[in-house]
Amino acid sequence: MKVMFNNRSNASQTATREASRSKPKSISISSSLPSSPSTILSLVSHLSFVNSELWPILHMTSPREHAGRTLFDAPLGVPLFRSWLLLFGVLPIDFDHIGLEAVDPTSGFVESSTMLSMRTWRHERRVTPLPDGAGSRVSDTLTFTPRIPGTGALLAAIVGALFRHRHRRLARLLRTSAGATPTPGHPLDAAASPGG
Repeated sequence: MKVMFNNRSNASQTATREASRSKPKSISISSSLPSSPSTILSLVSHLSFVNSELWPILHMTSPREHAGRTLFDAPLGVPLFRSWLLLFGVLPIDFDHIGLEAVDPTSGFVESSTMLSMRTWRHERRVTPLPDGAGSRVSDTLTFTPRIPGTGALLAAIVGALFRHRHRRLARLLRTSAGATPTPGHPLDAAASPGG
C-alpha cells in the first residue's frame, strides 16, 4: 500500500508541475505600408535597423564581427550570438540567444531563440505585396513560452505593445527616409539616433 500511495503522490506532483508550466502565447500584428517588399526587406534584415524600430525603448547589442551582416547572410539552425536587451539603451533587462529557423530574401524570416525571460521565442516576419500594388503588408507573429509560470499575460501585453511601437516606428522611418540610400551595415542610422 505504501508503494501505491507513493506512486500516486509522485504522479500527482508530476501532474501539478506539468499544470504549472507556462503555456505558449501567440500574438500577431500587421500593418500596410506604402513601400515595396524589396525596400522593406533590404532594411529590416539589418540589426541596426531593428534597433531603429525599437528606439527609444530598447537597444539590442551584437558582436563587432557581425557588423555589416544581414539576416540573409547568417547560417540557419545554430545560435548566432547573445544579444543583450538594453532598456532605453542603457539598462540590461534581458538577453536573447539569437538563432534563425528560416530566411527568404523575397518574403521574410523566422527567428527561433531562447531568452532569459522565455524558454522559447519565435518571431516570424513576413512582407508581402498588397493586392493593388500600392505597398506591402508587414506581419509579425510572435510565439513564446515564459520561463516563470503566471507571467504569460504580462509578457504578452509587453510584447504586443513593443511590436505595435515597432510598426509605428517602421512606418515613420520609411516615410522620413524615402529616397535615402542606406549605408551597408548601418542603414538609416541617422533616423535611429536620439534626435531622429
